Amino acid sequence: MRLNGTQLIAITMMLAIASPMVSAAPKLGRGRTFPPPMLGGTRIDLENGPATLPADAQVYVIHGWDLDNWKTRTKEELRDFLENYTFELYINGERADLKRWRHYYVDQDLMKTGFYIEFKAGHFEPGTYTFRGVWLPENTETNVDIAFYSP
Repeated sequence: MRLNGTQLIAITMMLAIASPMVSAAPKLGRGRTFPPPMLGGTRIDLENGPATLPADAQVYVIHGWDLDNWKTRTKEELRDFLENYTFELYINGERADLKRWRHYYVDQDLMKTGFYIEFKAGHFEPGTYTFRGVWLPENTETNVDIAFYSP
């Protein structure tokens, strides 16, 4: 099959557009850290008790689950982990809209699933906020008061 000049240009352009998408795909287990490097600011860690932070600080929350020995797990165990293990966050009783981050660490044979949210600087007015994390399906719960102060 012979291509004319217009067809060749169209194919070349499609390849040029698609190639950055392919190369931008994450490489499993290589150069990834936890928490993910895309999260900026101060982490609010619900497992380490209360904190006091300036109201003009950028903050984030990330919690989730790990599953080790990933390659030797049954299909049922993998499906259960991927479908049922989650994390919910409530701030002063209001459920936060979390994003999910998932990564497999080849060198550790470990799958991590994190649920996160970021807040821009100034999102919280000065005052104390109750952060409640719920890890499902175990229904484990933690409440932490975070005090934001005016700098």
